[in-house]
Amino acid sequence: MEHPQQISQGSVRWSALSLDDAETFSTLLLTGASGFVGRRLLQALQHAFPQTRIRVAVRCPVSGLSPEVEQVVVGDFNAHTNWAAALSGVDGVMHLAARAHRIGRDVGANHASQCQAVNRDATEGLIRSCVQSGVRKFVLLSTVGVLGRHRDVLRDTDAAAPDDPYSVSKWEAEQCVRAACRGSSTRFVVLRSPLVLGSEAPGNIRLLRTWIHRRLPLPLATVKNRRSFIYIDNLVDALMLALVHGNADNRSFLLTDDLTLSTANLVRALAGGRRFALFPFPSKWIRGGLSYLGKPGQAEQLLGSLEVDGSFFRECLRWTPPVTKEEALLALGGNDKGSKC
Repeated sequence: MEHPQQISQGSVRWSALSLDDAETFSTLLLTGASGFVGRRLLQALQHAFPQTRIRVAVRCPVSGLSPEVEQVVVGDFNAHTNWAAALSGVDGVMHLAARAHRIGRDVGANHASQCQAVNRDATEGLIRSCVQSGVRKFVLLSTVGVLGRHRDVLRDTDAAAPDDPYSVSKWEAEQCVRAACRGSSTRFVVLRSPLVLGSEAPGNIRLLRTWIHRRLPLPLATVKNRRSFIYIDNLVDALMLALVHGNADNRSFLLTDDLTLSTANLVRALAGGRRFALFPFPSKWIRGGLSYLGKPGQAEQLLGSLEVDGSFFRECLRWTPPVTKEEALLALGGNDKGSKC
């Protein structure tokens, strides 16, 4: 079976392409185009909507983008960002740019203030400018973290309970979007994503890959947690479907696909056929050691459970993830070199 990263853009089964009454856009603005998800979304948008002009708002010029993509340099993303040039003639916006979640570093006041500036303040300025410019649709990529991490299963009906600077800033950004769009002609969609899997995924996924490739022994064999994930192409598909589907308007959704794995099984998937050492070790000792090193968040991601119920999005938009669990797991264990995802 081919790995999804290795098949052509035209072979991916994007849901938006089969929607009979899909909304169309003349010019789309994308933020976060240089990020892990943004790069893949930009490629997919160009393939799925060849008649739509794609523009990206960037802090500084980005190399390697298609010459058909227009870049508008807006400088730092904060409350003072001027969005006028980027939004000229735009009727749809997909806002992915964000100060990323940090595990075990940059977790002090400086990180919190940067989260507020980039995730909340810049989003507030952008959505207000969108409303003033007459943008029809605004899609915000958020995080399941806005609902907290201390429930058995997260559901769309749960109240917000963000518990770290990143999640707090994303929750405040969501509120800014709802407030600005209220009573206006601009419609919004908020998509709350769990951890995204792909060959170039950052954070703990990259760290686990490094350990596997170096054949370092991992004390995770008996970790029996359950965590929801979403594969990169499935997240991209959900983003595009939310953009063009009317049933998504003015709603927020939790996202997940069929990837619910323990950390031990995630490591096995990432390893593919590679030989590596996975041995049993008491989870409480791992947690205690990471907490002692000042990394309780990393301990929670490796050892804790976080399941997501994404049925509301599936039912409202009749969404089926285009990449199956089996395909995604095969792709995760494939050769990373040369991957474009």
